[in-house]
Amino acid sequence: MAVEREEPKTVCDRCHRTFQFRRHYLKHLQVYEENLVYKCSKCAAAYTIAIQTLDHFGTHAGESNLKCKYCIKSWSSSYRLQLHENKHTRQEFLIREVCHRSFQTKLSLQ
Repeated sequence: MAVEREEPKTVCDRCHRTFQFRRHYLKHLQVYEENLVYKCSKCAAAYTIAIQTLDHFGTHAGESNLKCKYCIKSWSSSYRLQLHENKHTRQEFLIREVCHRSFQTKLSLQ
């Protein structure tokens, strides 16, 4: 019988927030970097791109009722829902001139 090992919890020295997984803690540390100019007013989340912050706000509003037309998944932001639904309809609308690959967002095009 395999025994599951529980990772020790990591605590942020600056805000004392606790993280079950080290990778989540490392992501959290980005909040303290100066290049993260878009910060959530309700929690410690911060982003480099404004649309990511807007997407994040849906998690506080509890808007997980935005349901996909094609499957049973639901999303907390209309932006994420649209990206997901585009996968069902294969709407890939940005084509990179160099390699002719297609992408759904300008961010992924970079």
